[in-house]
Amino acid sequence: VTPSASGFTIVDWIQNADKSLSQYIEKWIPVAPGSVQQATTEELNLLSGIPILAIYGSKDSMGKKVSTRLGSTLSEETKVVEIPNATHPCYLDDPQRFIKEVVQFV
Repeated sequence: VTPSASGFTIVDWIQNADKSLSQYIEKWIPVAPGSVQQATTEELNLLSGIPILAIYGSKDSMGKKVSTRLGSTLSEETKVVEIPNATHPCYLDDPQRFIKEVVQFV
């Protein structure tokens, strides 16, 4: 699980790694990771084969933008979830829903 800015870890890895992340990561749960905007489509495609739960709050326009980008770029791997009435840290606004989504995903 990489909330917000910590998503940079994965984006930095795909921008600088020479091996497939699927060797190291079984699943990825980015929570409104703004850093996804910095990655090219080619770089995001390095995540191919890794199941992704992209989750964001409905009151977070940036979160929606980056989660939707993951969903459209990696449509087979990505489930995009919007938590209603939640802001950028959606896990704080509706922790029960957040936990439910994560548990169902893993």
